[in-house]
Amino acid sequence: MSQAGEESSSSSDTELEIEEEQPICALAPTVYTRDEGSTDVTASPAFQCLDELFSAGKLSGSKVAELKAKYTLLHETVISLQKSEIQLLQEAKRLSVNLEQQQHELEKAEQFPEESSSEVCRIRQQLLSCQNEYNAIKEREYEIQFRVKCLQEEKTLLEKEYERIPKQSEADKRIKKLKENCDELSKEVIQRKAEVNAMKEDILSKQNLMLIDKKEVEKLLENQDNLKDELVKILGVPAQLGKETEKINWKKMYVFNK
Repeated sequence: MSQAGEESSSSSDTELEIEEEQPICALAPTVYTRDEGSTDVTASPAFQCLDELFSAGKLSGSKVAELKAKYTLLHETVISLQKSEIQLLQEAKRLSVNLEQQQHELEKAEQFPEESSSEVCRIRQQLLSCQNEYNAIKEREYEIQFRVKCLQEEKTLLEKEYERIPKQSEADKRIKKLKENCDELSKEVIQRKAEVNAMKEDILSKQNLMLIDKKEVEKLLENQDNLKDELVKILGVPAQLGKETEKINWKKMYVFNK
């Protein structure tokens, strides 16, 4: 009993250590030196360029308003995409930590065959929950891909609109800088998608390992049952020998009495 208590205490300490390590968060994507989330969009170079073109009489008021609306939508979409990307990485990191915890618990279950059956059931439930969360993240990834596609289309339309506008040299430099930022963001999104795919492959690999461990645990339990049956048979041998000895003694007494 004392040994079981020590093992239970050790298991609890290990779980506490895992829970303390769990809050580890994924690193946020690269942040540019100019914080676009907190900058007033009306003070952006694009707005200043449009105001200059309007003041010079090269654009009408309705055209300027239309282009400003498109740029504002593009700006807000980029910010929303960055936030969704950070959340996706945090969820993937949390799932990876949960999977490592389940792997650790399965290793402990192998050391205690009598409790392994219920432990495997509990780990299976946790694995299903982890898989459901991963599926939800995958759906959000598809949504982000769709939003990226829409963002690229908006970017293309906005570039075509600007190409038809006679621009000043300073405006050209500012638009070029904006395009470079969008290209960097697209590259970063591709990199994050590759990282998520790598995490998905790692999760699948660990799931396969857990299935193998489960089969080994079931085999150990089967061997344990067989050993119990053999033990029962062995324990019954002394009683059978006693009965045989008693019969022999009765026969001897019968012969001597004759």
